[in-house]
Amino acid sequence: MLSLALLTISACGKPTGSAGNDAKAWVGKTSTSAFMIQMTRADHALTGTLDEASIGGAGETDVKPEHLAFTGTVQEHAMTLSFPLGFGAVTTIAGTLTESAMTLQIPQDDGTVAAVELRPGTVGDYNSDVAALHAGADANATRQAQVAADEQEADRLRSQQAEITSAADTVATDRSTLEEALTKPPSFENFETHLREAEDHLAETKKYAAAAGRQSDPYDACNTAYDAQNSAYDVANSGYDIATDVSDLSTAIGDVDGAADKLEADLSAYKDAASGLPGFAPANAPDAGQVADTLQAAARKIAGWRASGKSYERQAAALTKKANDIAEAANKKYCE
Repeated sequence: MLSLALLTISACGKPTGSAGNDAKAWVGKTSTSAFMIQMTRADHALTGTLDEASIGGAGETDVKPEHLAFTGTVQEHAMTLSFPLGFGAVTTIAGTLTESAMTLQIPQDDGTVAAVELRPGTVGDYNSDVAALHAGADANATRQAQVAADEQEADRLRSQQAEITSAADTVATDRSTLEEALTKPPSFENFETHLREAEDHLAETKKYAAAAGRQSDPYDACNTAYDAQNSAYDVANSGYDIATDVSDLSTAIGDVDGAADKLEADLSAYKDAASGLPGFAPANAPDAGQVADTLQAAARKIAGWRASGKSYERQAAALTKKANDIAEAANKKYCE
């Protein structure tokens, strides 16, 4: 940035054009600064003020004004200007002055010297240059605001896309989990074991009831009938075991049923998320038809497992009733 304000350690802003737009001045500008010197000359002596407005560099959004007083001398075309820095310090810069141009050699903060050329003009010219800087700063602010808005929108889209993609991943995981669960049906081995035990105990009930009828002694016949009753109790106990098996089956089915419910709920959540960004489809977008097929397959298998459990329950109940009927008849016949 080319700036005369580097000459100072302090300065105060002052409204431009205080002498009126038509007042004479020396005016110059760069892409980031506008300069104006107003001065009077008495023989070789100069007094005046320097106004500068700058935006600091490309992309800046603030225009900073500076107003400095100076004294100076001119000999032919050679000129020096002295700027008080405060506390008695003064910085002097050299330049040239003709009727058509003023050139100042300005020390910069990097140690170099830059030439600034000013030409005859008016306060109005300087104000126009300052207005152009403000317009540029405003344009920079507008561009930066638009860039920020674009970035915010891009972040929103990326966040929304990530949400949709994550929802799709969840559906894929749910479906995989459910399909794997369907390949591992609950075991009915305990049902079979307990049903065989109930059948064996029923056979014993029948055996004891028949044996009671072959006893010649009424006391022995009644005791054998009691044995038939005990065997009937064993049938009932096997029925209780099957009831426990049904409870375990319900838990296993509940896990699969829960996985199906989760898949259905997460598919709905995916659809809701995707509806907010119709033009975006993640690479792993779920196929609603395939998900429906998986859910239907789960419903069929769950229904089949439940039906199997109910079938074992019915068989156990029938065996228990049959055993109780046989034992009750034997006790009634031989013990009453």
